[in-house]
Amino acid sequence: ASEIGTPIADPTAPAKSTSKPAAARSYSGTKTIKIRRGDTLIGLAKKYDTDVTTLRALNGLRARQNIIAGGRLKVPTR
Repeated sequence: ASEIGTPIADPTAPAKSTSKPAAARSYSGTKTIKIRRGDTLIGLAKKYDTDVTTLRALNGLRARQNIIAGGRLKVPTR
């Protein structure tokens, strides 16, 4: 039993990561890649060790804006 006022952990909350979020990691710059058929922002984020938020910020993409095969996308480099 817990005492009154003691916070209880939410069992449905995602586990906290001990690694730095991609936005907090340091990058030496960017490079431009060609988007290929089947590429997704989440897939490219994983491939280039970053996150979707960072890719959107680097490329001026809004939340519901899609990427198109044949286009160009800036990705962070180490």
